[in-house]
Amino acid sequence: WSTFLLRKLLTNTEFKNSFINRFADLLNTTMKDENVVAVIDSIQDKLQPEMQEHIDRWRRPVNMNEWMDNVNRMRTFAMQRTNYQRQHIQSFFSLAGQYDVSLSVNEQQMGSVRINTIKSITAFPWTGIYFKGIPVEIQALPNPGYRFTHWSGTNTSSDETLLLNPGNNISLRAHFEVNPDFAGDELNPPAFDLTKGHYTFTYWDEYQPEDSFPPHMLFLQSSTHDPLLSDDMTHRYHVPLNEYHADDETFAGYPYKLSNRTRINGLGEEGISFINTGRGRDLGAAVLAIDTRGVEARDITLEWTGGTITPNARVYAIRLQYKIGPEGVFKDFRDENGNIIEYKRSEIAGHEQTFGPLLLPEDATNQEYVQLRWKYYFTGEFLPLDHGRRDMLRLDDIRINNLVLNAGNVIKKSNSPILFQNYPNPTQGSTSISFALPHRAHLEISLFDAIGKKRLTLVKGSYNSGTHTLELNLEMLEPGLYFYRMTVGDFYDTKRIVLLN
Repeated sequence: WSTFLLRKLLTNTEFKNSFINRFADLLNTTMKDENVVAVIDSIQDKLQPEMQEHIDRWRRPVNMNEWMDNVNRMRTFAMQRTNYQRQHIQSFFSLAGQYDVSLSVNEQQMGSVRINTIKSITAFPWTGIYFKGIPVEIQALPNPGYRFTHWSGTNTSSDETLLLNPGNNISLRAHFEVNPDFAGDELNPPAFDLTKGHYTFTYWDEYQPEDSFPPHMLFLQSSTHDPLLSDDMTHRYHVPLNEYHADDETFAGYPYKLSNRTRINGLGEEGISFINTGRGRDLGAAVLAIDTRGVEARDITLEWTGGTITPNARVYAIRLQYKIGPEGVFKDFRDENGNIIEYKRSEIAGHEQTFGPLLLPEDATNQEYVQLRWKYYFTGEFLPLDHGRRDMLRLDDIRINNLVLNAGNVIKKSNSPILFQNYPNPTQGSTSISFALPHRAHLEISLFDAIGKKRLTLVKGSYNSGTHTLELNLEMLEPGLYFYRMTVGDFYDTKRIVLLN
């Protein structure tokens, strides 16, 4: 019974391939023999000064030589384990063998490479071992101010993302060049061309080094305490070496890993968080630049999630704003009813709210450079018994959806349906759900409760291509967690709704 679920999942080809690739990714990174040995060495260094006293007191192990033999046995195990694991995977899944993947870039400062779930490889040359018959996905990731041009080596494609299933060793080099358009500056990242598709920000690693940012994004801060909405952002996120707290000294150069003082933390799949402590360099904002030329307003939608990690006495919020051109002036982003788009901190830790799909403002369309800004700012509100601590808020799941994709000179609709997150979420009953279809199709959207019981059929019928919105009233349902699922032929997608009292 304990392996039943995994055994059944492994009968699904997509899951099986993902499982094997994730296993290979870990063996090539975290569980690589030299990494495990390094952990053993670090623990030995900490324990060794105390071991003789431990032996004198407890007489186990009998002497230091025996203890060292045990440690060396662990090292030997670590150095041999990865090869055994690979042989086990190969045998269990009846795979044809293994092959080496070698990755590099033409200029290291210009970009990085992703392979499967290894989000961003920045140290080159890089080599990993993968399994024959299991496709791998490799993506070139240009840094702000640069663009990808082509691959060289085993594959000479100009596609940023490659899905490969090689039978032998492969060697790839990603080539980048300076973006001939606006290449960005201290406060303005280069723009993402929406004619290439969708933009997403859903992950940021805590071990990203100093002066690293997501593609086409920057994180900014001020030169003051508790900046208000009207206060300027003066420079990129940076923690001076003399500003690292004593508890964080070992993380110097990794400002997304810190646990004290004003900081942005990388939360992995949860995005990023902001927290201020009154350091004279308080946060802040996340800014994203996009090029909207060639895409009509009705075909660009925006979604994002705000959340409260820790509520405190000084109240903060995250407001969405935008400007036209690098030198433009920020304006509040408003929905179709003129409402300001802003995440207001919650008194409940762990609360989150998803915004969108929102249409881009009319004056932000057909523009070479549009910047979106999520500004984390002090509202000026103090709760009783103010102890000086600020709200820690989260930003995640930024998605700019282009519902029309370019293919050469031919405009074509996205070839997959899209189900958007409801808005507002959480909701007290009244909410809206949007979906987009590439062509006329019959669909069904149903609502399920947290245990999977179908509660409502929200819509069932045929709809023309384009974006559609349903206005719903769910007040008849009890508060709690629900899921809604859209089914269009063989396609289906699921989102969640939190219904409040």
